[in-house]
Amino acid sequence: MGSSKFAILGEDGSGKTCYLLGMYYAMSMDTANYMVVATDPVTDRFLLRRCQMLKDKSRKGNRFPPGTDCVEKFNFNLWHNDETIHSFEWMDYPGGWLDVRERRNLSGSDDYNSFKDFIMNSEMVFICIDGANLTGSSTSQKIRKVKTRCARQINPYLTELRNKLKKEKQGLPPIGMLVTKYDMCIDDTDADEIREIVEEAFEGLFGGNDTFVAIIPVSLGDTLEDDDWQGELDPINVHLPILMGINFALRKQVKKLSEEHIKDINRMNRELEAVEMIFYKGAWQDKHAIRRMWADLQRSADYKSWRY
Repeated sequence: MGSSKFAILGEDGSGKTCYLLGMYYAMSMDTANYMVVATDPVTDRFLLRRCQMLKDKSRKGNRFPPGTDCVEKFNFNLWHNDETIHSFEWMDYPGGWLDVRERRNLSGSDDYNSFKDFIMNSEMVFICIDGANLTGSSTSQKIRKVKTRCARQINPYLTELRNKLKKEKQGLPPIGMLVTKYDMCIDDTDADEIREIVEEAFEGLFGGNDTFVAIIPVSLGDTLEDDDWQGELDPINVHLPILMGINFALRKQVKKLSEEHIKDINRMNRELEAVEMIFYKGAWQDKHAIRRMWADLQRSADYKSWRY
């Protein structure tokens, strides 16, 4: 089974890299017999070392990784009972790349083209909305901050992506809106207000029924910023987005496999009709057609090769 791709978008400092580390910290430990493990031992050690930095209270604000200034790709396996059930690839990138002016400067570069292709072929796209934008009591101010700092960059890119996919008779992939640093705004913004803010800032995503959109608050810990960054690393909801993405990816692959087997069955029916004509005409000397049909039947009957 091929590896799935998950892309994450968001403004600089919105928590894209921290989400990845929080997810890996939480899911690299066995939870209900599920684990996420980097396919490369070097990457595994690199990510766990950065997770240890996040846990280190003595570093205070330096616990957190610096902003990403280049494209980074990570390959993971989802294990269940020590068996790989799905592989996926994750891309982290500099947040400013989605700015219209920055995209003009980057146009034609290998890294940027790779970034665009990755998003085009992603099974799910995640968009980070910084919880710092949702503090305070004024809903209108929160909407303005999300529009200015996040949606202003991402909405034009989503429109461009939708138009490209439309030419290939495809719609946008499922989208997960991650409200990062939710611990910062949990006392100021409830679920209904978050939905109002997101729908207003990203109204183009909610205008029809062709795109699945989920809003998922996530946090590295509800006390992380207390007492000069002395809170515990205790990730909240970080497993939900990645498991949702894997669910969509598996459904997509099952559908593709089903379509392929329907094609096999239709082809075999045509072969059977041809063999029936051979039998009717008494021309059993055409052994090539018979051998080909028999090979197709045996291959399709080999249910062990149907890997869902």
